Amino acid sequence: MRYIEKAEGQPDCIRDFFSIQFSSRTENPDISPQVYAVDYGAFGSGFEGHEKPKEELMKVLLKEQGGLCAYTGTGIDDRLPKGNSSEIQQGISDSGDAVVDSSGEVVDTNEVDSASKKQDRKPSPRCYKPHIEHLKPQSLCKGELRDTGREVGIDVGEDMDYHNMVGALEVGGSEGEHFGAVARKNALLPVLPTQPDCEAHFSFDVDGNIKANDEEGKRAIDILRLDHKILTGWRRGAIDGWMKDEIVNDDGSVEDISFTNEELREHLTNVCVSENDRFEEFCYAIASAIKNELGIV
Repeated sequence: MRYIEKAEGQPDCIRDFFSIQFSSRTENPDISPQVYAVDYGAFGSGFEGHEKPKEELMKVLLKEQGGLCAYTGTGIDDRLPKGNSSEIQQGISDSGDAVVDSSGEVVDTNEVDSASKKQDRKPSPRCYKPHIEHLKPQSLCKGELRDTGREVGIDVGEDMDYHNMVGALEVGGSEGEHFGAVARKNALLPVLPTQPDCEAHFSFDVDGNIKANDEEGKRAIDILRLDHKILTGWRRGAIDGWMKDEIVNDDGSVEDISFTNEELREHLTNVCVSENDRFEEFCYAIASAIKNELGIV
């Protein structure tokens, strides 16, 4: 995990949603207030001036997260695979979430260039897509409303609190392929990416393996399956690019040359620096692996 610093207040799309729904209740007192519900389900259905509010919200989340999944560090902007898929069309996944690039623009998933095909490490857009994740599960948010004598839809719960939402990678396929948000289900996490010290609970080696530095980290790894072999392989590939350089010999053969300690220290300085609101995939894992290689505690 990398620390996500949430802005104060609520994004425009959420603020406008509340304003419109509560104003409509006042203007139409004879209509059940449930018609103007203020829960996450009603928000996602769209409202005046905001046909696709989840797209707007996802853009806000991805910008503050530098395009990375809050749990896994995977790029969930235009670094997700693109292509003609019945499940992802016109930049929208089948869950209603947007596929957007680092500038916040919706990606046309029909446009695929040869360079992006070479760079994609993830096999199919049917398996991986961006997802708006609730740090406190929606079911728990609704339960807390009921437990305090309030009513879901009528009263505002934490399911509509932007500070309870992050952008995450949604993994499809069989249960054995799941990690991150899908593997977590409705479990409460002992470590959250909105905690300033979240990175201190984990460390990584040059092979992409994750290690827990304390009991909270171990439980988070187990719940999110952050040691899944697919995710470990992705991290290893990203770390390799910062630990070694490829040299093409005169005979055309390719040789891996390890960077010097001085070069690694320079990489350590640069790897977690954001460019145009975009972080390097797995940047914190790369930094941790470099520190371990250099013996930096």
